[in-house]
Amino acid sequence: MYNFMFDQLFAAALRLKHALNTEEEFDFAGAALTAQTLFVGEGNLSFALCIAEKLDKLSRKTICATTFELSEDWLDITKTNARKLVRLGCKVMDGVDAQKIDIQFGFAFFDLVVFQFPNVGSR
Repeated sequence: MYNFMFDQLFAAALRLKHALNTEEEFDFAGAALTAQTLFVGEGNLSFALCIAEKLDKLSRKTICATTFELSEDWLDITKTNARKLVRLGCKVMDGVDAQKIDIQFGFAFFDLVVFQFPNVGSR
């Protein structure tokens, strides 16, 4: 099983390397139309909401937006954005630690993973 998983990861890494070496621009919104998309470390969920609002109803169901903070610690804007995302058909998860993402998602497969820049407490 380990070798199979390693082979899949290696093949995905090679595809990514090839994609990054091409001259073509990456069409994020276009990719999100057909991809299982995971937003990691979304903060106030505004970026995921912005993308979800540009997609059709079927594509929105493929979005999972996560925050590190627990929902009881969310700011009002985060709660509002979460409600909007859920109404649009997206999945929203709180308390997701990017360092332990395998615990949250196990063997789930995502075509597009968006890691937001971490909050380094510099504001």
